[in-house]
Amino acid sequence: MVILITIVIFGLLVFVHELGHFLAAKRSGIRVEEFSLGFGPKVFSVRRGDTNYGIRLFPLGGFVRMAGEGPEPVDDERAFNRKSVWQRMGVIAAGPLMNFLLAALMFSLLVFFTGIPTGAVSSTSEIGEIVLGEPADAAGLLPGDQIIAIDGSVVATWDELVSIISRNPGNSLDLTVRRDNQTINLAVTPKTKEGEERGWIGITPAYEVRSPGVLEALLTGFKQMLYVTSYIFTQLVRMISRQAPADVTGPLGVAQIIGRAARLGFLYVLNIAAVINVNIGLFNLVPIPALDGSRLFFLLTEAVRGRPVDPEKENFFHLVGFALLMILAVFVLYRDAVRIWF
Repeated sequence: MVILITIVIFGLLVFVHELGHFLAAKRSGIRVEEFSLGFGPKVFSVRRGDTNYGIRLFPLGGFVRMAGEGPEPVDDERAFNRKSVWQRMGVIAAGPLMNFLLAALMFSLLVFFTGIPTGAVSSTSEIGEIVLGEPADAAGLLPGDQIIAIDGSVVATWDELVSIISRNPGNSLDLTVRRDNQTINLAVTPKTKEGEERGWIGITPAYEVRSPGVLEALLTGFKQMLYVTSYIFTQLVRMISRQAPADVTGPLGVAQIIGRAARLGFLYVLNIAAVINVNIGLFNLVPIPALDGSRLFFLLTEAVRGRPVDPEKENFFHLVGFALLMILAVFVLYRDAVRIWF
């Protein structure tokens, strides 16, 4: 089930990304020869007009192939290389921009369904959110659970709950939990947060919320997308400058995160999908060979110089970059496999 959810999420994100390229190319009058989801052998293909629409065997990826993208010039007014540099930049940038747009829409849906916090914390012992991968998540606690007793002692307020957990780092606690008008028992062992001595299990309190209108939800979702983008960009800069460890997660690691989110409910999966969307959009704008950011860099160089870079040299640059990316992907896949299974 987790594999299916992961494929659906990645498929949606890749589809939206390639759709951005496709729609921008069509709008600029460029002949699109193929629009495919996935890589490798064709599973399904149908031709409509000038374009072949297909699905390929390996689902993690996709591409839009336009006339005139290669090093050989194409004598066609509808070829990519016959359009202005600004039109070509618009086509390349449209993919990542669509990912940001979809992320904003996903965040907006989250806001619409969950409401906007008023800032007032509920005084009850109800759990608002679970931090994935932390003790509460491992113990099976869910958002909306209300912890009514710990080791047989009644817990009525959030402060009482935090006080008991804080005093017991490393000690197993028996929780009595009210969930959907039923009472269940769970065990959790608080861990010590780095730089602190108190116990912590990875939960946040419930907040009082108000229901937003559609426009307010859209605006709030857009702001959330900008915030997440800014945060990820800052972390990326810190990794490049070696101020933070290079913590890169591949498809296996992402599938594990999605699996944890799926146990917590659809809204958690939606939130993870939105964050992945931002990552894909931002990563594609980095000037790494074979990615959109590198192609934008070459087009910007052409705009400044007034003439394009030698197409054969640019394509060789992208080819080498793609090979290096594949090597990196294999390394990240191996590291994720070792971390998860060994």
